Amino acid sequence: MINIWGMEPHDENLCIADLADCLVEAINRFEEFPYTMNIGINSDYTINEYYTAVSEIVDWKERFKHDPTKPVGMKQKLLSVEK
Repeated sequence: MINIWGMEPHDENLCIADLADCLVEAINRFEEFPYTMNIGINSDYTINEYYTAVSEIVDWKERFKHDPTKPVGMKQKLLSVEK
């Protein structure tokens, strides 16, 4: 069994390879890119969704248990990619 801190926090995670691709593209097309820009995926997932995805990849068959006595931090971390 895996213990997960908190109940259902949400997180947005960006793959470092995607960030690197975006930075290379921004450098190559510097004049076309906006002065300020947020880089993100514009959606977030619950910690359970991340754990479930990884457990399927590694063929983990055990359960997850939430520990609401542990700190969670911010309930939701989502970057605005509006610009």
